[in-house]
Amino acid sequence: MTFSVLRIEAIRQAALEILRAAVAAAQDDDTSPFHALYIPAHRFEKLDPKQAPFLHLVGKSDGGAGDSHGDPRIDSVGTLHINVLCACGRDSAADIDAQAMTLAEAICLQLLEDGAFLQLFSWVTALRVTNEDGVARGDSSGGEYDVVLTQIELEVADGPIEFETRLPPDATELAQVNVTAQLGEADESIPAQSLLVKATIPTNT
Repeated sequence: MTFSVLRIEAIRQAALEILRAAVAAAQDDDTSPFHALYIPAHRFEKLDPKQAPFLHLVGKSDGGAGDSHGDPRIDSVGTLHINVLCACGRDSAADIDAQAMTLAEAICLQLLEDGAFLQLFSWVTALRVTNEDGVARGDSSGGEYDVVLTQIELEVADGPIEFETRLPPDATELAQVNVTAQLGEADESIPAQSLLVKATIPTNT
C-alpha cells in the first residue's frame, strides 16, 4: 500500500520537472515569463536576492479526515505551496508586482493545462494566490532589495486511502465454514425463546 504522504511528494516532483523544463525551454526566449526564473537544486540552497526571481516548491500537507468506522479509510487531500520571490534593488526600481503576477499566471497555466500532471490526482479542490511585500538585504553585494513573495497554494484530492486489517503472522487461512440454523421449539412458553435461532458453525482450516 502507498501512503498518502508519498502521493503528494510524487506530485511535487512531477511539478518540479514540468517547471524546470519550462525554464530550460525559455532560455532563448526573453519574452517568456520563465526566461529569468531560477529554480534551485533544493529548497535549502542559499540564495541572494539578486538571483531573483526564483522559485521553491514544497508539499505542505497531506492526508485528511477518516470516513469509516471499520478499517481506516482516509481522505487523500494534499497541498503544494509554490513560492516565487521577485526582487529589485533600490537603485533600479521595477514593477515587481506585475512580474510576480505574470509568473504566477504562467506557473498555473503550465501545471494545470498539462494532461500528464492532471492524471496524478482526481481533482483540484482549491487554488489560491497570495502576495506579501518585504525588504531583504543582499549577501554578496549588500544593499537593500524590495521583494514580493507570491505563494501559489494548489490543493489536490485523490481517492481515499484504505487500510486493511493485518492478520497475525501465525494466522492460517480459513478454508471452509458450514452454518446450520435451527428455530426454537414452537410450544415454548416464553415468546422470546420461541423466536430464538440456534446456530452451529463447524469450521475447517
